[in-house]
Amino acid sequence: VALESKNVLRTTLQKEAIQTSKKFNEKKFIQSFNELLNKITK
Repeated sequence: VALESKNVLRTTLQKEAIQTSKKFNEKKFIQSFNELLNKITK
């Protein structure tokens, strides 16, 4: 259940990130987002 919740959270965050990245430098934003996501999901 916890793993499933993490996957839902990850998917939700990725959708938000995709929308947000349109307003920012995408490569830089996605890199920092992935670093943040790694910290959250460890």
